[in-house]
Amino acid sequence: MFGVIAETDVEARATVEAARAAVDQPHEAVFVQSPGATLGLLIDTATGAREAFHHGSGRDCAAIAGAITTNGRPPEGTEAAATLLRMANDDALDRAHDLSGLFAAAIWQGESGRLTLLSDWIGGIHQLFHARTPAGFIFGTDAHSMLASGAWGGKVDDCALGQYLDFGHSLPPGTLFEGILKLPAGCQLSYHAGEVQVRRTFQPSSSRDGETGDAAGRLRDAHREAVARCMRSSGEVGAFLSGGLDSSLNVAAMSELSDAPVRTFSVAYPGEEIDESRYARLVADRFNTEHHELPLESAGVLDELPEMVWALEEPAMDYSFIPTFNLARFARKHVPAVISGDGPDHLFGRHYPVALIRGTLGRVPGVRAIAAAVTGGERRGRLWRRLRGSPGGRHLWKALQSVGCDPLQAYLSIYREIACRGLLPERADCLLCDQARADVGGGEIDPLMAGIADAVGGEFDRIIALDLNIDGSCGVFAKVGKMAAHHDLAVHEPYLDARVRDLIDALPAHLKARGSVLDLPGKRLRRKVLLYEAARGALPQEVLDKPKQGFRAPIADWLREWLEGRDAEQLLPALTGEIALLDIARVNALLDEHLRGERNHETLIMMLI
Repeated sequence: MFGVIAETDVEARATVEAARAAVDQPHEAVFVQSPGATLGLLIDTATGAREAFHHGSGRDCAAIAGAITTNGRPPEGTEAAATLLRMANDDALDRAHDLSGLFAAAIWQGESGRLTLLSDWIGGIHQLFHARTPAGFIFGTDAHSMLASGAWGGKVDDCALGQYLDFGHSLPPGTLFEGILKLPAGCQLSYHAGEVQVRRTFQPSSSRDGETGDAAGRLRDAHREAVARCMRSSGEVGAFLSGGLDSSLNVAAMSELSDAPVRTFSVAYPGEEIDESRYARLVADRFNTEHHELPLESAGVLDELPEMVWALEEPAMDYSFIPTFNLARFARKHVPAVISGDGPDHLFGRHYPVALIRGTLGRVPGVRAIAAAVTGGERRGRLWRRLRGSPGGRHLWKALQSVGCDPLQAYLSIYREIACRGLLPERADCLLCDQARADVGGGEIDPLMAGIADAVGGEFDRIIALDLNIDGSCGVFAKVGKMAAHHDLAVHEPYLDARVRDLIDALPAHLKARGSVLDLPGKRLRRKVLLYEAARGALPQEVLDKPKQGFRAPIADWLREWLEGRDAEQLLPALTGEIALLDIARVNALLDEHLRGERNHETLIMMLI
């Protein structure tokens, strides 16, 4: 979806035609004239398209990318867009976050000349970009059409680059394309008479001591109903199956709801320690699925990085976009839509240990001051070199960094450790040349994003809220949505269903994660406790007992093979040539350390690529 609000019909048509050049799929152009303005829209009309347009009476209209569920069922045809238009005319858009489904929408009320852009509560799967241009106010669900329309002057946004190098994401409203902004998850934008206002319509809620009886059973039922809604929203749907708890529980529910064998799709890394394909096969055998396995066993996979980066649109620290890209392409050969298992890690608090330590140690007099002195003083580099050799040591470093900070900075310290593990205590911007480092600065956080944690109560809930809105919306969910969209594959996420969300929100913290400060360093962390209880008996015990792996790939080994014989200028010509962004000597030293196996710089190298 792409649109423009222009003063004249000529400007609207010229802008839409410019954007059309960047769109591979068939699109229909729609123009709606109103007093003093013309709305131009591009709507995807490809087979199995997830975009719909509804032209109401007079000059009102609405367009939606994705799907929503009303009255327990997915709407047909243009009903979703019509539903949102009715809500806008009734001044009821504040209730939109109660709708189940993942979507991005644009609503034009021509009589009043008001445009409303609306993001679902989680964002990421469907995003909304917007910008002011000489032609008018433009918006779209992909960056490619925005760039083609002339919204970008070719300059990198220094603040967004600072955020990216600091902790692996550029946060809304900024993007790396100076002048192009992004609507944060759970927010709505109003454009009227040349003025733009953005406000949050969904605020994360804190844990409450609500009903806890048979919480696992209620979660199992809510998840099953969400899976049923996802299956009804697509005529033919398969499932991503990693062999982990989340995707396996999806397959269990789908098998129970379907008369035919479920089509499942997984990635295998033959001979690699991180390969989890045998767990996926265990689940496939248990539920008699039609299982399809894609082996990725060569560094040649990285030869397609230019296309993957193009599909990703904005850089992200999460390089699992590589297997996701390949798996989405593989699945699209068989089905038009898949059910994926993203969400539980964020909803149940994967950074629970940091929240727990903050909540425990933060109350001890003097600890915050000591932690700040240790991690900010002259001994900081020596301490990091001692701690980084073990997972427990790295966890202690993160805890020390986070104890003396506010929740936002505590959360971001987690990502500094992941992104800059081989460089700490330095930041990744040390790889920039002197001029670029002076321009970039620290990357300030927008108050709308920084204020997320203020809306919830305890440390645990604040970390969950930040994780959902930062790494969820800007990282994991965006990665899955964009890789799938590139291959015209629809993705449904039952764990991100509004009813599942509300059930989990209402649970007290001890039902989401469990443990103590004493047993955290040495034992497997007890996260997603309730989900394990809900899955008990439904999944093979081996799947429940296996250590969490995540959707990883053997990137470090692949990079050593793929980088052989390449220096910074050959690997990163755009950043070392005309733009001259990097300190070439430092980057070459980083590549050399990785090639020799002295340090694992896979995250930093992938961030630069």
